[in-house]
Amino acid sequence: MYYGKTETNQLDNLLSRDSQAKDYFMALGEAEQGMMRQRSNEIHSLDDMVTMARQASF
Repeated sequence: MYYGKTETNQLDNLLSRDSQAKDYFMALGEAEQGMMRQRSNEIHSLDDMVTMARQASF
């Protein structure tokens, strides 16, 4: 599977403009960060990140 710029831009843009989202992301474990990078096109807000992390823990 290809994870090109388009897919990572959503997450990277969020992390660059929202310090709370960046702090939350950096506090996650390596596995959670990797999962979010793989699904970065689905992340548009800190709430999206929290929801995704909760879903991954089940």
